Amino acid sequence: MSARGTRTTGGRRLLGALALTGALTAVAGCSADDTTLETIGETTADAIRDAGSVQFRMTTPDESFEGAAVYEEGDVAAIHVATTTTGEEKEEWVIDGEYWLEQPPTGPAQSDSIDPAEFAMIWDWAQVQEDFADAATDVEKVDAREIDGVMARGYELTSDDRTETWWIDDDGKMLEFEYVFEDGQTGGGSLFAYGDDIEITVP
Repeated sequence: MSARGTRTTGGRRLLGALALTGALTAVAGCSADDTTLETIGETTADAIRDAGSVQFRMTTPDESFEGAAVYEEGDVAAIHVATTTTGEEKEEWVIDGEYWLEQPPTGPAQSDSIDPAEFAMIWDWAQVQEDFADAATDVEKVDAREIDGVMARGYELTSDDRTETWWIDDDGKMLEFEYVFEDGQTGGGSLFAYGDDIEITVP
């Protein structure tokens, strides 16, 4: 898969937001009374790990991201993130424990500018969901939404610095999310193609 995307720092903050999103994924398969902060993170993370792969898109006011992650035995085995900002495009990969960077006009090359394990951790959607669910303080049910012909339940999760809304299908997979930080920054995105046969390679 190929895409164009954003800076890692912005991605780290947005991924934190997304973590909450996915955290609520688990809620889809149970009633509102069954939804707890103690269980949703693990449930939604399991949905990703069990699928073995997921693709994603997300945006902030200044950045856009597109990419894919492949899991093996519950851990990120390969990741690809394409980032677009004003006047800048780049693509990043972690494959076989090595970090690759393509930033035009330079072609893809191995780089030691970022630790591969750290980069994979930043974009590990399953772990991010678990961690952020632990940090959340409240969750409430909101209006459902139809996404690609599937009805997804909506949940609003509150943490110390932001409010996020997730739409989750009956299999516990988060399909779309939106967030608002205390400073007014907004954004959102989607996770899709759970379990698709994805091969991540450097061009």
